[in-house]
Amino acid sequence: MQSISKAKRAWLLLEDGTALEGRSFGAEKEVSSEVVFSTGPTGYPEALTDPSFRGQVLTLTQPMIGNYGVPDRAARDKYGLPAHFESDRIHADGLVCLDYSERYRCGRRGQQQLAAGTRVSNAI
Repeated sequence: MQSISKAKRAWLLLEDGTALEGRSFGAEKEVSSEVVFSTGPTGYPEALTDPSFRGQVLTLTQPMIGNYGVPDRAARDKYGLPAHFESDRIHADGLVCLDYSERYRCGRRGQQQLAAGTRVSNAI
């Protein structure tokens, strides 16, 4: 896993011609999607797997993303539904954040880095 400081440059190109430079920690691909934002009280694992964000590039208002890792995808609740996610996969085409944390605290639920989860799911 490469450090975000060594990650590939990435660009967010808006319809009005604005070009914003950043670093990519997800899948390396191009997408043409609507950019939306979420002010919801849920965390990034829930937001990324929310089907309502299908086909969109999601911007979160939380200042730090990735700091608690990604929970176990296999965990299920008593109804057989994903315990820590809104669905079984990432629906957002991409994620824009201000501060991506490469290191996460292996707390109660963190099982892997967010970057690893987005690459597996082919999200940028």
